[in-house]
Amino acid sequence: MRRILAWLPIVITALLMWYARVTNVGVTNYNLFLLGLLAWCLIIIVFYRAIRSKSSGTTDS
Repeated sequence: MRRILAWLPIVITALLMWYARVTNVGVTNYNLFLLGLLAWCLIIIVFYRAIRSKSSGTTDS
């Protein structure tokens, strides 16, 4: 189950890239696109750090 969960952000990223291409959100509303991209990167970092800390059984200080 963890392996499937680890692939979930990659699948969601692919769907978001497809949505951005179809809607041209990066062209029509560039600032919103950049804010969304920064937020998504932060979510990905937190997600993978949480998975890593749970799998190793230790927490980072």
